[in-house]
Amino acid sequence: SSLKHRYASRLARIVRREKLSTPHRYFGTSHVARILEPILSHYLSRLPDRGLSEICLHPATLPGTHTLVDAPGWEDPFETVRPRELQFIESPECFELLRSQRIRLGRLRSLVAT
Repeated sequence: SSLKHRYASRLARIVRREKLSTPHRYFGTSHVARILEPILSHYLSRLPDRGLSEICLHPATLPGTHTLVDAPGWEDPFETVRPRELQFIESPECFELLRSQRIRLGRLRSLVAT
């Protein structure tokens, strides 16, 4: 949408001006709790050969199996589907997909200002 594009352009200008380190690409916001093999495979197959990409993941355990206390009024509409994402990213299938695409995992703290 044009609103997202406007905000992304504004953020890009701020990042350049402040010389902040950021990934070259960001993926996953519109795929919340659905980053499973078909979606991840589609995304990875279209990455350029160079650069750093951030993939937004918010996997979780099944409701009632964690010790976190929800904030009053907080409700997660994706609570029941997030565990599938966690199961996938911990699976041999995910590892093989990343390996086959020659993806190297890293930490955001390893970013260097360019």
